[in-house]
Amino acid sequence: AALWFVADYRATVLRPILVGEDEVRFRAGLRWDVTVPRDLIAAVGPEAPERGRDRLKLTVMGAPTRWVTLIEPVEALGPYGFRRRVRAIGVEPDDPAAFERALTPV
Repeated sequence: AALWFVADYRATVLRPILVGEDEVRFRAGLRWDVTVPRDLIAAVGPEAPERGRDRLKLTVMGAPTRWVTLIEPVEALGPYGFRRRVRAIGVEPDDPAAFERALTPV
């Protein structure tokens, strides 16, 4: 178990969130991988959406500092082939203000 935790932590460092022109790819170590088309992003901010099964926290420890809320659910790919439909993604970016600017349409 300890080896898995170390591997997941290392993968978290090596697999950052990727912001592209058309999509954003959220990756959380060995746990989750979610690709979101930019036009599905409804809001980005510190407020957590309502509790529900369609929320996905991608933090290692602690609460997310930013939530990305989507217009419609997308599929998240998890470990061992698990799949889950999510409408809100919680992350903890290094620079929350820059993260919000990068995801907010011009």
